[in-house]
Amino acid sequence: MAKGKDPRFEAVRTLIEAGKIRDLRGIYDIIPMTTVGTAVGIHKSTLYKKLINPGLLKIEECELLAKAFGVTPQTIMTLALNQMHKKSS
Repeated sequence: MAKGKDPRFEAVRTLIEAGKIRDLRGIYDIIPMTTVGTAVGIHKSTLYKKLINPGLLKIEECELLAKAFGVTPQTIMTLALNQMHKKSS
């Protein structure tokens, strides 16, 4: 873990890998959008909009989020898709 990095990022990675976090909302139950946004360079209001409508997430943003949490971009995309499917149910 990088010096000074918030330990909640590692906790989120662990929970994603364990299948305990299944959509994007699960991330923000653990770590605030402001903290995530600051770490990846995305404003919290932008993250909030994309939480409400995950179809707006850009591939580049998925890569930034993935790097912050130590997972693959595909994992972030899967969380976004899961969120979209929940919304349409």
